[in-house]
Amino acid sequence: MDVQILSKETIKPFTPTPHHLKTFKPSFIDQTSVPFYIPLTVFYETQPDPEDRPTTHNRLKSSLSKTLNRYYPLAGRIKGMFSVECNDKGVSYTEAKTNFALSEFLEKPDLNLLNKFLPVEANSLEEGLGFQVAVQVSIFSSGGLVIGACFYHMIADIKTMSNFLKSWAGATPADLLPSPADSPGTLTVDIPRPHDSAPIYVEARFLGRWSSVGRDRRDLATPWLPFRSSSPMVLGRRGWPACRARAVVWIGLGEAVVCLGFYRPPLAEGLGRLLGARLGVRFQIWLGLCCSFWVCNQDLDLCGLTSDSDPKNYDAVDLELGATLFPPLPSFPADYLSNKARHFFSDGRDHHITRRFVLTPTAIAALREKAASAAVPRPSRVEALTGFISGRIVAGLGKPAVVSHAVNIRRRFEPPLPEAAFGNFTWFAAVVCGPPEEGEGPRIPDHVAAMREALDAVHGEDLRAVGPESAARVLNENLGLVVKAGIRVYKFSSWCNNGFYDLDFGWGRPMWVAHMGDAGRARTKYQLMFLEGRNCGEIELWVLLGEDEIGILDNDEEFLEFATPNPSILVKK
Repeated sequence: MDVQILSKETIKPFTPTPHHLKTFKPSFIDQTSVPFYIPLTVFYETQPDPEDRPTTHNRLKSSLSKTLNRYYPLAGRIKGMFSVECNDKGVSYTEAKTNFALSEFLEKPDLNLLNKFLPVEANSLEEGLGFQVAVQVSIFSSGGLVIGACFYHMIADIKTMSNFLKSWAGATPADLLPSPADSPGTLTVDIPRPHDSAPIYVEARFLGRWSSVGRDRRDLATPWLPFRSSSPMVLGRRGWPACRARAVVWIGLGEAVVCLGFYRPPLAEGLGRLLGARLGVRFQIWLGLCCSFWVCNQDLDLCGLTSDSDPKNYDAVDLELGATLFPPLPSFPADYLSNKARHFFSDGRDHHITRRFVLTPTAIAALREKAASAAVPRPSRVEALTGFISGRIVAGLGKPAVVSHAVNIRRRFEPPLPEAAFGNFTWFAAVVCGPPEEGEGPRIPDHVAAMREALDAVHGEDLRAVGPESAARVLNENLGLVVKAGIRVYKFSSWCNNGFYDLDFGWGRPMWVAHMGDAGRARTKYQLMFLEGRNCGEIELWVLLGEDEIGILDNDEEFLEFATPNPSILVKK
């Protein structure tokens, strides 16, 4: 099985970043985050014919460029630990193809082959690669594709990564119109170019049959190009997710409904300049018997970046909140960087291995019951799995270890911060997990109760009250103690409930969402991640552990009673 790289290029924002936004200040938490790329691979089964590869890539690159306007720091370059130069140098985009079918890979997934779907070496110590985001789109020989995305952790956590990908997917138009087999012909329209002003861009999307969308145009939502929002398309600007002047025309063509969206980058000019702007576009619509034509909404004012009425609008990115709540530090303790590197990354002498396990809803329910106690009568799925897995590992090693868990502190403020807050809003809860007494099994309820107490102690306002200077000093002291004592720290994180299976770029929901395989060089160690499984209620456990821990899990009958090693993606349980 081989993956061939066809091209690499840099995608820049659709419009230049304004001068007053050229410098982005990271937060204190950004500064303390680990310098590596977070990897994700997303597989799609229902992708158009591989021969249509240029169209697929052009659509993705165009929408990626538009998305970068709202996430402009990701198109810049980090300057040390202290600022991001928002110079619009762009993100990396790689085109690739395979010599094998998607079904061939998914039948028995080779985890190490996942790395060939990634544009950079992820989960490894990286400080000078430049790109904050890198993506690779690989198209399989008989249809289907995989998008491999890597985000630099010093500027984005998993929630920011998820929000960006959702915005990108929402900005990518689906197949614009029905297939030629179902259409009597085509009509191509050239719009004249009267002036040499800024262009207005036009895009269209086939919405379905008239009977399926209803007669009241005001009820039509906007899941269409080039943005996605659940707000109704009504007069006024509050329901629009992008800072653009626009005009929208809905056209009824027989039984078909087509939407033409006119938009351009924000300008300070008024209506006169807009109407005199250069119209340089070409679009195509499928022609039927034209029975209706109307203008549903025309709003030529400049609008805000987002709609306040839609809390799930992923374009509602808040870029400044992190540095406002957690101001960056001008300097760190002298040994901080070395302590952090030794804590998070292997030195190359010990071999760390990737494994994937799948837990069914039935297995998860049984483990939650097993983990319950008077202190925690209803543990969450993640709490139960963390207590169970860490308990099995520590029992097998026969010595204590530290178990830490990543916490999304956006939810730990009162009131909670927006989920669209940009950057790193992740802190950690940690407990010491001791081995069981001789002749006893792991005390899973005790582990879960201790972790619940540690998780409950993480509050955003308390972290703010400590201050970045004190937090950096305590963090460095703890890292130094752990490194010198040689204590193993098992780092758990949950990527569940981030909506990765809702990433629809126009080909439907993903068939599978995965992490990555083994990697060389200095890479993260003792890492355990929970991802949503393909089937409803499943959780996938991805571990990057040493040979000792892998040997324990591979041979632990009780663990394997609940967790299935790397099952086929094509078999539905």
